[in-house]
Amino acid sequence: MAKKILIIMILVFIFVFTAGCFKNNSNYYKEESSWAYDKVIILNGETYIGTPDKVTSVGKKIGSIKYFSTHETDTNHRNFSNYYKVGTNLYSILNVSIKDVIAVEISKNQYIKAINKRLIH
Repeated sequence: MAKKILIIMILVFIFVFTAGCFKNNSNYYKEESSWAYDKVIILNGETYIGTPDKVTSVGKKIGSIKYFSTHETDTNHRNFSNYYKVGTNLYSILNVSIKDVIAVEISKNQYIKAINKRLIH
C-alpha cells in the first residue's frame, strides 16, 4: 500500500512539474513574437520607427515598402514594414540625413516622420 502511494505521489509530482514547464515555454514564445515598436520600417539595413509627426518638405524618393509581415522573424527583408503596406513610398527629408530620419507617405502628398531606432531612447 505504501508503495502505491509513493508511486502516485511521484506521478503527481512529475505531472505538476511538466505542466509548469509547458506553461513557461508557451509564455516564452509569446513574448518573443511581440514587437518592441508598432511601426517598424527596415530600409537598407537601417531600422526606423514611424511617428505621428508630420513632414512638409520631402526630398527625393529613396524607396518603398516591398515586404509586409506581422511576424517578427520576417525582418530580414530589405524595405520591410510590420505596419505600412507594400507600396508605401519612402522619401528623404530636406537637409536631414537619411541615416537619422526619413519621410513615409501615408496618403497622397501627406508624410510622417520615421526616426532611426538608434536615436530613440
